[in-house]
Amino acid sequence: MDKPWIKAVLILAFVVALLFVFVGGYKALQSPDYAAFEPPPSTPVPPPPLSIQKIEDFSKPAKVEKQLEQMNLQIQAYATALKTYETSVAAYSKDIEARTTAWKAKKRGSCCAPHCI
Repeated sequence: MDKPWIKAVLILAFVVALLFVFVGGYKALQSPDYAAFEPPPSTPVPPPPLSIQKIEDFSKPAKVEKQLEQMNLQIQAYATALKTYETSVAAYSKDIEARTTAWKAKKRGSCCAPHCI
């Protein structure tokens, strides 16, 4: 390494590499503008927990049968409420996904490279 131009080329290559590293790091650390992202107006609300009273007096079969029918109706209503909640959560998830995709597309502009996503 007694030729000075080789040293100059190596130093220049090192400086250029450092420049690329610092510029790339700066771009990677820039935080996206989340203020432009609009979440859905409301979130799904889970149904209240199911509460069923225990049958304590088994001496009157008619009363027990009536209580069992009421319990069955409560369970059916709760199952319906759970299905409605699951549907709402799925719709909410799709809405969030669509809003996120639209927000990314707006942020990305015309660039479609993976580093812009």
